[in-house]
Formats: sequence, structure tokens, C-alpha cells
Amino acid sequence: MSREAKIEYPISAGGVVYRWSPGLEVLLCGRHVDSNDENPKGFTRWHLPKGTPESGESTEETALREVREETGCKVEIEKYLLSMEYSFQNQKQTITFNKTVHFYLMYSVGGDINLHDQEFDEVKWMTLSDAQSLLGYENEQAIVKRAGEYLLGLVDTSSNHG
Repeated sequence: MSREAKIEYPISAGGVVYRWSPGLEVLLCGRHVDSNDENPKGFTRWHLPKGTPESGESTEETALREVREETGCKVEIEKYLLSMEYSFQNQKQTITFNKTVHFYLMYSVGGDINLHDQEFDEVKWMTLSDAQSLLGYENEQAIVKRAGEYLLGLVDTSSNHG
């Protein structure tokens, strides 16, 4: 007799943090991965900053706190970007998680990337194209692409009025 897997619906929130320096850059968090047969020297797996709400937090509050903790930067939200959904199971396949992650477009107003928490080994500003190619998950690559299209559209629009 097989037992049916339990289903949970966790939520996370995070952001695409950007700056102009002088070109468009976004902030990524990296975790070093040990060497294996495919990567004898090891590598860094890059992610967007995000995390789980604390009790009573809105998704906006979660995104602001998680980005500050994981990157060391104080940020402000410019706009809601999108949410992504995906499913995965725990190792024993007894729970299916249907997760939703809400992403916001954010800009840095202070802080220091050297003061990030220990969840990640490295936090780094990257060009838009580098960020898109280095992110480990296609859905995060698509979110960065969307943020870049929006931001570069703003630049194009503003330059037409000058």
C-alpha cells in the first residue's frame, strides 16, 4: 500500500538588485561547490538573493530583509517583477513542495557586500550578460533578463526625451 505524498505550499521573496556603474550591473550571491568529475577545480553556483518570510512579514518585507542579510546591501523596492512557481520533493519523497517565489526589482541605497551573511560564500556585482549566463537556474536567468529589459527600456525612453 503506497502512501500519498503530502503537499506543502511554501513562499519566498527576493530581488534583482541593480546599479549603474557606469553600465547596468546586478548583484548575485555565490556558493562554492566542491570539485567533482565534471569540475575538478570546483565552481561557484550563482543565485539571486531570496528567502522565507518570518512570522507576520509581507512578501515585500521578506524580500528587503533577505536581500539585506544575504548581500550586505540596504535596498529599496522599485517595482514588483514577477513570481515563479516550481515543485520539488524532499529526499524521502514524502512531501511535495509547490513553491512560489516573488521577485522585486530593487536598487541599492547603502551597505557593503563584504558584510553579507554566511549563507553564501561570495556576493558580486556583475554585468547583465554575465549574470544571465552564470545564474544556475533558467527561471532566475529569465527574471534577470526581464529586469534588464525593463531597465534598459527606461534608459531608452528617457534618452528620447533629452
